[in-house]
Amino acid sequence: KTLPMASSRALCIPLLLFLAQGHDDVLDETPPACHLLQTKIHLQSTKITKEKETQRANDPNFSVEFPFFEPNVTPNVTLGICLPNVTSQEASQPIADVVAHYGGDGYCTFGFAGYWASGCAITRRQQSALYYATQFNPYYTAVLTATWATPFTLNLFDGRTVAIRNRNYPLDDLYCYVNGWYSFKNRAQVVNNFTYLEEISDSWCKHLANIVPGFSSISLKDLTDESISDEEFLENLMKHGASSGHVPKSVVDGMYLHAAVKCLMRGRQGGALCDIADCAAQGCFAESSNDLLYTVRGECESVTMK
Repeated sequence: KTLPMASSRALCIPLLLFLAQGHDDVLDETPPACHLLQTKIHLQSTKITKEKETQRANDPNFSVEFPFFEPNVTPNVTLGICLPNVTSQEASQPIADVVAHYGGDGYCTFGFAGYWASGCAITRRQQSALYYATQFNPYYTAVLTATWATPFTLNLFDGRTVAIRNRNYPLDDLYCYVNGWYSFKNRAQVVNNFTYLEEISDSWCKHLANIVPGFSSISLKDLTDESISDEEFLENLMKHGASSGHVPKSVVDGMYLHAAVKCLMRGRQGGALCDIADCAAQGCFAESSNDLLYTVRGECESVTMK
């Protein structure tokens, strides 16, 4: 079954809490489609229709995701939302230019797009990644401890392999893995020392600026297009009970683009990438193992200090 269309973030959290309480049997062994994570553009539970697929195939400028941003969101800087939306033209302009035009934190500028942006704006303002790194624990518990959360091995084009369990939204695991954010030895410091998190962010963003083609010209539309492509690829890869699959260079490069967008949204002031802290809090690896371990499964030490 697919879940009912969620029209707001508020509808998704109670559902995930329900699943986290052990009611995943209502899903008939099918992972839910309610995404609230760092790589997801906005809430979505319906699949792309054949009509939209045809339209996109015939019109290179058509984007499925962009017209479905939550429209006319009420700006609230306290909640990390500085604008109600951006125009289609702005969505096609370099993120760096849009952020510079509006000034302030780019995460707040794009806060309307979802908590991955607005929540990070709050995190950066408060100089603490703790809430961002813990608020989706009910979600992680629901999708990583369900009966269908069996290991799936991703075989990357460059010879790396990783076995993940997030069959609901595997892009997040691949994203964190490719960018190296599941491999910190000092996970507690990454999550709880904001100054240190900023230093790691600065270093990785400088690296991405050197390896991601057209880094400074990446737009929000580029992100939405990449998200659609990567999500569809991974969904198809994991269909029909498969236990492993090959991940080509194009998809791995897409994970770097996702991270590059987060770097560009920082604006001139730079600062922390919230995703780094979230990845460090949620997963880890045992020594000499390619099996991703998860905090909510009791496999990684909890590093979120309150």
